[in-house]
Amino acid sequence: MRDLGAGRITAVMKVFPVAAWLARKAPGLRIVAQVPDAPQPLGIGFSKADPGLVAAVDQALAALKRDGSYSELARKWGVP
Repeated sequence: MRDLGAGRITAVMKVFPVAAWLARKAPGLRIVAQVPDAPQPLGIGFSKADPGLVAAVDQALAALKRDGSYSELARKWGVP
């Protein structure tokens, strides 16, 4: 989280309860994704200062879902 706050990285992945707690503590942090129905929910937090990265990740996830890659990876790794 220090690296995110210092601008050395632009995103971080945490288990959802931790990400939600961090987002409440850090007004500049935004949670943009959560793995649905995961045994251990995960969230990805991005700096609000980099909306382009959020858009790029959203587009990449949409493309993975469109072409079936997302479902294939979920099956491969046992994600419900």
